[in-house]
Parts: sequence; C-alpha cells; structure tokens
Amino acid sequence: MLKAINKTHLRQVVRQIRRNDALTTRFQSTLVVAEHNNETLTPITLNAITAATKLGSDVSCLVAGTNCAKVLSVHAH
Repeated sequence: MLKAINKTHLRQVVRQIRRNDALTTRFQSTLVVAEHNNETLTPITLNAITAATKLGSDVSCLVAGTNCAKVLSVHAH
C-alpha cells in the first residue's frame, strides 16, 4: 500500500512540474528598461541587454523619454 501511495504522489508531482514548466515557458522573455542620454544607451544598459540575450529568450528594450529618437537610430538592429 505504501508503494502505491508513493507512486500516486510521484505522478501528481510530475504532473504539477509539467504544468508549471508550461506556464513558465510562456513568460520566458526579458524586458530591459533603457537608460540613455538622448543620444546613446548607457554602458550599464548595454551590459543588461548582453546579459539578457545570454538567457536565450526574446529580449525587448524599452527606450522612453522625449527627444530620444537618436538612441533608437543608433542602436536599432
């Protein structure tokens, strides 16, 4: 009886892990909030983007502010 309970519990745990894995897979992307001087991104932001790309998922970079179009033109890929 003890082995049957353990196998049942193990199956439940495996199902839960698979469900959790499916949920986290959906959210595996990175958002970098950019720091800039209206001309270029700061070195720390570039480091953050590099680190985010090493995670292996999609990376988005939020560049916000007024008169920051030059930042986008310099760093757009």
